[in-house]
Amino acid sequence: MSEEISIEEYWKLQKKGNKFSAKSTIIDGITFQSLDEGARYKELLITSVAEAITQLQVHAPKIVILDAFTDRYGKKHKTSYYIPDFSYYESGLFVIEDVKGGKATRTAIFELKRKIILSRYPDIDFRIITM
Repeated sequence: MSEEISIEEYWKLQKKGNKFSAKSTIIDGITFQSLDEGARYKELLITSVAEAITQLQVHAPKIVILDAFTDRYGKKHKTSYYIPDFSYYESGLFVIEDVKGGKATRTAIFELKRKIILSRYPDIDFRIITM
């Protein structure tokens, strides 16, 4: 069951930091939203050096989940994107990863985005990593 919050509370949380109380960290000049995400980056670097994966990217690429459109009232809506924590190739397969700290961080919005990606891009291997 997800907790509902008001718009005002949401913006206060955005100003204060991560709503899940994750501690950000910087590694190699890259800011990670959590210590777990930073730890996963280190693991992937080692895997990359061992050449088990190639073309490692952090917070990239932007994946289109909904194209721009104009609704029936004439309002224009921008393209919606999902930005994975990591992406890389493993044995020729394109993999994207999202690091989650637990069930609380698997929000309804995240699950919806994941399902859209799985439906729209069946060749992408979408992995959820729990540290």
